[in-house]
Amino acid sequence: MPGIVGRIGGTPPLPGESTDVLRPLKHFPFYDSAGDGGPRGWLGWVGIGQAGPRLCRDAAGRHVVAYHGDAATQAAALRTEDVVANIARRPAELADRLGGSFAVACLDLESGEFHFLTDRFAHHRVYYRRVGASLYLVPELKACLAWPEFPIAADDEALRDLVNYGYPLGDRTSLAGVKLLPPASHLSFRDGVERVERYWQPQYQPQEGDDDQLCEEGHRIFAETFAQKTAGATRLVIPVSGGLDSRLLLGRAVAESKEILPYTYGHARSREARVACAVMRAMGVPPRHIRTDEFVAPADTIRRGAWFAEGMVNAGVAGLAMVQSHLMDEPRTALFVNGIYGGPTNFSNTYHKPEELVDDMTREQKVARIGATMFRHQMRTPGNYRKLRPEFARSCHDAYDREIERLLPEHETVSPLFGHQKDAFYLANRLCRFMNQVDINRHYWDEVIPLTSAKLFDFYLRLPERLKFKRLLHRRILARYYPEGARAEVYTSGLTVLEELAGKTPRVKKDAGRSRQHYLSRLTLGRYNPPDPEDYRSYDYIYRRNRGVRRLYEEVLGDERPLSADLFDYTVVREYLRKCRQGSGLFGALSTIMAWEMWLRQLKARRWDA
Repeated sequence: MPGIVGRIGGTPPLPGESTDVLRPLKHFPFYDSAGDGGPRGWLGWVGIGQAGPRLCRDAAGRHVVAYHGDAATQAAALRTEDVVANIARRPAELADRLGGSFAVACLDLESGEFHFLTDRFAHHRVYYRRVGASLYLVPELKACLAWPEFPIAADDEALRDLVNYGYPLGDRTSLAGVKLLPPASHLSFRDGVERVERYWQPQYQPQEGDDDQLCEEGHRIFAETFAQKTAGATRLVIPVSGGLDSRLLLGRAVAESKEILPYTYGHARSREARVACAVMRAMGVPPRHIRTDEFVAPADTIRRGAWFAEGMVNAGVAGLAMVQSHLMDEPRTALFVNGIYGGPTNFSNTYHKPEELVDDMTREQKVARIGATMFRHQMRTPGNYRKLRPEFARSCHDAYDREIERLLPEHETVSPLFGHQKDAFYLANRLCRFMNQVDINRHYWDEVIPLTSAKLFDFYLRLPERLKFKRLLHRRILARYYPEGARAEVYTSGLTVLEELAGKTPRVKKDAGRSRQHYLSRLTLGRYNPPDPEDYRSYDYIYRRNRGVRRLYEEVLGDERPLSADLFDYTVVREYLRKCRQGSGLFGALSTIMAWEMWLRQLKARRWDA
């Protein structure tokens, strides 16, 4: 993804070093890059747009400042002087002024002193590792391949997390020894010594207030944030789902009279895509449905998706790369407005339940509750571990609770109540970690996420709990300020927002026909292959329908000498391949294996199309 690159300390940079490191990160022709530095190190930037405003020196020419994030082209010179003056001494104050989503670095060319800040969500990733006397930092792990001296080895513990939880937890990455800089963190480096400190930690302090006034205040902060993040953009690309967040963003874009390219995606019979199209029509914009029934250039699309995900999420993320291939003709001057953070984050939705707001739970009870609810789609079950070698399966099983317990203490400081601690744990891992990893849209667009405002986060922390649960405040804001969107159906309930507020019973019921279709598919060995209308992705359906997708999976996972054979039991893997040919729904399990195997191949070949 676009971002900041550099090497600080150690031997002076070689001629052309920055160019060589930045080159593999220029994924598309519309990327730009630049580097600047001296004998004590260098910084670079790569991404969509012009590099100039994102890589500057201060007026004295002594400091190089690299900035990536919202409003990069606005007041670049002023921001540079502010960063130089405050990044080391007052990082929290500087972060508040920068606001929103950002990553910023400052290198003193004379002393070699270096500082780096992430925002409260670490939306713009930076990975780092000290090797010898040098500190290396990259926005994508693959950039490390350009340094011959950099040790390259996959981290099996990251795969363990992928199997257990669906993505790595904390600061772990798929390259051994490389860490992810956490949210709201200050990384400093001088004389070969690195330090990472948190400059901000959430504190839950709910305050009662008048509901109408809180509704007005929340909307005002959101509208101001949206205006700031989209300032200067004339055309907005907005992905629309059947939920609440995208219709909130769409409603704000319409209210500000922006030119909008909205779209949804899913297979032809997807109910969520149908609901999303109805939302777009209700809000006065023409709907666009990108069909995912057929992959365009499936082998290249899956390989590129794996290259972007770097072995840290399921290979099904290639579906997003396929969707973006349909939008490649759109000019990159448009701004991509993403609502991916809205559901489980800082506006009016929680990761905890009313009954969890207690202060008498033991550590063991907390770990069990987090493991049972946050990761219920994975869990340590024999079925999940069957694809693994026995020793690795035991390692995954034994680490399941241990890893949650290792990370929990830092979140216990946010409040005496377990519900808030659980919420903070989710925000740091499920939200900041997983959403940042799976969101590969940012490889294709200059992206903003209006629901990641620091002011909105502060508002969320003091919002009364009763307005958070079931997204009550969010629904009230839609009904009050964007009534067209409130009159459209919500995918999860089958009701409009107004009907939900009135307390009506949801219409959506489990379809008994889904089980019948599954067994018919198995009995006909996959020849009867209808998509599930309740699953907009329908990966198993796409796998069986697309010969190119099946061919690549068979080629990679059917290899006689797979690189991941020491961790996965390929007797079971080939059994899964055979069952998938017969209509079984095992694509998810295969995609976890595929993600890791392709990443190992790409690391070995040092290129995306391995």
